[in-house]
Amino acid sequence: AIHQYRIVRPDGQIRWVESTRWLVTDKQDNPSGMIGTTRDITEQKLAELALDEQESIVRSFYESGVMMMGVVEINDQGLRWISENEATARYLETTTSALTNKQVDETSMDPNVVALWVSKYREAEQTGAPVRFEYQRTHHRDQRWMEATVSLIGHSPQGHPRFSYICDDVTDRKRVEEKIRAAYDELEQRVEERTGELVEANRQLQFHAQLLDSVRESVVATNLEGIIVYWGKGAEKLYGYKSDDAVGQPITRISRSEGSQSEQERLAEVRETGSWHGELQQQGRDGSDF
Repeated sequence: AIHQYRIVRPDGQIRWVESTRWLVTDKQDNPSGMIGTTRDITEQKLAELALDEQESIVRSFYESGVMMMGVVEINDQGLRWISENEATARYLETTTSALTNKQVDETSMDPNVVALWVSKYREAEQTGAPVRFEYQRTHHRDQRWMEATVSLIGHSPQGHPRFSYICDDVTDRKRVEEKIRAAYDELEQRVEERTGELVEANRQLQFHAQLLDSVRESVVATNLEGIIVYWGKGAEKLYGYKSDDAVGQPITRISRSEGSQSEQERLAEVRETGSWHGELQQQGRDGSDF
């Protein structure tokens, strides 16, 4: 008989040992004693315990995971379930015991979807690398987006390839992505339309500027604070200041005038009534009066 058990050494250290015992008999086959061997298997036992703990953690993750996970095999009859977690069974509205070792063709899965999965399993077998893919399927008349990754993990004793799979329903993410993409497209459309409007407005401004520049009279525009914003060709000839020198300057600095009203008073009248009309004497850059 073989037994494994723990012992406590005099120094308090705990060791695992394995003992094997054989019965010793006399010439008449009557038991006369026992012989045995004992060996230290502490390192082996600790490794086994660590492995059991890791398997327990993986099993817990596998069974309680929210994503669909499992193992399948491609055999002569097609695709066969080997193992699957609860999430897979819930999504397919069945139980793990009803799926295990069952051919996929015997379930209600869409043959087109099954063919897609088989093609991805074959791709993973040929490349030796995980294969990730997305696809759509109809679930209770609702189009759902699925994301899956399949990997070759080995072969059965009969030589049939076996694969692991992880699959998740990513419909909510896809719908958010579609909304973001639609919003981005709409924004691009608005930017394109606004750019067109700005280009047209700029063209109109250039056209109006050309019209104003063709006028022989002096045309000057300021804002309500009296800062020059437009200085036409006629104003350049009349006052002697180039547009680059005048635009941005206070009108009172460029256009020096004499009369019953100051420039500030005329500006105040424009702000109040909307216009001003009158005659005044002004002086050009070279000091000439007009």
